[in-house]
Amino acid sequence: MRSPVNKDAQEESVTIAVADEHMGAVIGRGGRIINEISKALDILADH
Repeated sequence: MRSPVNKDAQEESVTIAVADEHMGAVIGRGGRIINEISKALDILADH
């Protein structure tokens, strides 16, 4: 995740656990939801 205050800050990794039964809701059809989350938070997500 990049720091919104200092774009030159060292990047860090955050892992969020999601139960299997909710994975589809987080990813969304064709990855739409996870892509929207990534854009809104200015992050790169491994999905």
